[in-house]
Amino acid sequence: MLTLGKYGDAWEEYEWRKKLPSPIGNRTFAQPSLFDLDGVEGATIFLYGEQGWGDHIQFCRYVKLVSDKGAKVALEAP
Repeated sequence: MLTLGKYGDAWEEYEWRKKLPSPIGNRTFAQPSLFDLDGVEGATIFLYGEQGWGDHIQFCRYVKLVSDKGAKVALEAP
């Protein structure tokens, strides 16, 4: 069972969507996905939604969280 704040565990499960026969959110980037916010100070983090309006709304809530960790945030939104 996952609990609040266990982002690494949640992201690991979320990545299974890319292993489907028809992957959901099939955009690819050279940069790695971020699973842990420790050590992001000074980094630039790109936040984007993959699966519709709900994703865009949900990912907006991470802007402050990531910024508070000392990273610059680039948010893609429609």
